[in-house]
Amino acid sequence: MDEVAAGLLEPWEYRAKWRGEDEATARTAARSGTAATGRGRAGSASAVTAAAEARAAGRA
Repeated sequence: MDEVAAGLLEPWEYRAKWRGEDEATARTAARSGTAATGRGRAGSASAVTAAAEARAAGRA
């Protein structure tokens, strides 16, 4: 995520590299701002936040 924030990686490149998505899926998801949790949050940082919230909710 630091590389995305620094402008070194595009959000779709991050998704493809670290989430194992193919390029088409990563580009579509990054463009629409959907999180892996399906909450539909916008932006890369929000996607990370949504994933953390989902993990925390699963432990509660």
